[in-house]
Amino acid sequence: MKYGPKLNLFLVDNTELTNEQKAEEVAKLETDDLFDLMRNVEGAQDKYDRMVIKAVAGALLAKNIFIF
Repeated sequence: MKYGPKLNLFLVDNTELTNEQKAEEVAKLETDDLFDLMRNVEGAQDKYDRMVIKAVAGALLAKNIFIF
């Protein structure tokens, strides 16, 4: 898993932002960061709120990237 200030922002332990704000920030990520975040989510779903997970899937879909 890849970690860093940009991706650690979305961890459930990080309380700097609300889950709604985290979801909004997900939409601003570049494609490569979205992929890294998705890999992190797949590796440890319990570390991410459901709203953030949905936002990652939605952001990828908005970029015409389909995940199965």
